[in-house]
Amino acid sequence: MFENRFKATGDFGVRLDGVEFKSLTQEDNMSLVADFSEKEVREVVWHCDRSKSPGPDGFNFNFIKKSCEFIKEEFMAALVFFHATGSIPKG
Repeated sequence: MFENRFKATGDFGVRLDGVEFKSLTQEDNMSLVADFSEKEVREVVWHCDRSKSPGPDGFNFNFIKKSCEFIKEEFMAALVFFHATGSIPKG
């Protein structure tokens, strides 16, 4: 009797008949996995509050904006590394 109460059934009692799930278009999917463009990164950084910091290193967005031309290549290289590996490089 106890065993019958906890016996698993094949359908788990869940029915989703008639439920439609939204999904991404192929174009939306490709845009989510595409590389970051320099223009896209600049737009995002410029929309951030100057006093906010993306990390605990003390470099806020004001620093990034003011030194953009000087650090642009290294900043983009760090973002490319993040996109490829999913981790942010130290240093």
